[in-house]
Amino acid sequence: MKLEPWEIDLQNQLNDKSTQIPVVPEPVVPEPVVVEEPVTLETEQKGPGSWAFLILFLVLSLASLHIYDDKTGGNIKKWAFSFFHNSEAKAEKTEKPKVQETKPNFNEDAEVAQLRSEVAKIKSLNKAQYDEIMGKLNTVSNKVVLMGLLLNENFNIIGQNINYGDLIYFNRDWTLDKMPKYIELSDEDRDYLRKFIKEN
Repeated sequence: MKLEPWEIDLQNQLNDKSTQIPVVPEPVVPEPVVVEEPVTLETEQKGPGSWAFLILFLVLSLASLHIYDDKTGGNIKKWAFSFFHNSEAKAEKTEKPKVQETKPNFNEDAEVAQLRSEVAKIKSLNKAQYDEIMGKLNTVSNKVVLMGLLLNENFNIIGQNINYGDLIYFNRDWTLDKMPKYIELSDEDRDYLRKFIKEN
């Protein structure tokens, strides 16, 4: 097989490159750099910027203290004023307190009695409403318990492919038609369920 002239030239070029030893350049070592001492720039803020920041900080601090004092019922003010009024407080403690005789006000007693009677009426009204609501809640909670028991028993029977004649159903009055057989029940649970079982 005869080679084309361009193939011969290419083969010669490849042979020449393979015989040459590649030249590895020497690593360049950088010259050592003389490091001078770092220059520190002194930046002084001259002008109203720093004062404005200080004033703003003080205003915000005072506002925060005022809000905190308002939320705590004036404890900070009392604490601060206690330093100034310590001498007056000591003088007041040494004096004997004056006992003021208070005569009962009959109008206030009548108002208190009237308020108590109104509160008693509201309590009795609320008691009736409370009892009614609790009765409804007890009925609903009993229905939920029975529904959960029925579902657990029936899914257990269906899942294990046991006798389908043991499935439990609700009667029209939300009672069960039989006692569960496949769910483990304690004696207390059985006593509780007997109230809700009406066998046909």
